[in-house]
Amino acid sequence: MKLEKEIFILLTGAALLAASVLSFWQAQLEISLSLNQFHLRLLDYLAYFTTHLGDGVFAVLLSLYLMYASFPKGLLVLLGYALSSGLTQALKHLVFYDLHRPLWHLERMANAVYYLPPGAEHVYNNSFPSGHSTTAFAIFAMLSFFATAGREKVMWFFIALTVAFTRIYLLQHFLIDTMAGAVIGTSISYLIYFHLYKQSRLDFLLNLKLKK
Repeated sequence: MKLEKEIFILLTGAALLAASVLSFWQAQLEISLSLNQFHLRLLDYLAYFTTHLGDGVFAVLLSLYLMYASFPKGLLVLLGYALSSGLTQALKHLVFYDLHRPLWHLERMANAVYYLPPGAEHVYNNSFPSGHSTTAFAIFAMLSFFATAGREKVMWFFIALTVAFTRIYLLQHFLIDTMAGAVIGTSISYLIYFHLYKQSRLDFLLNLKLKK
């Protein structure tokens, strides 16, 4: 794999390393509260709308749009979303079903001071991994693999990172939840694109070639 194709992977790895160091020094709930305290009304609105870029509805609509323009691209994005989301939901509900979200902990603390932005959901269970982060990294990693310009690849990474940030800011997930989502989403899209599509192992699904 050429270096220019690795930009999304490298940036994700750097972000995960930084998040791991932060997690070593601070407890997950402390990290959530630290990010949550720096709130602005504009940031509230941006977070509320940006977080929906990790919705399954957005992923499916984007896939359908891309299929119209280029069937292989749309199908690969859909596969990346479907497989990564399926794995995340299985982990959420079958393995880590007893892990609670930040709000569950905060509402049980007598002196907790926190801010829930307008429109944020009151969700308490199935915290790990973050589904929105998984979806965002899956679809935007795939878009970065399609891209030829380095700037575009970097842009897709920061959009995915922003979605993950909103999940913490809106008190929907812990940092570690979003880290797991980033790993799952990026890894599955990488596997599909570089080890299945590029190795011509998806020819039974794809009859068209992506333009170089």
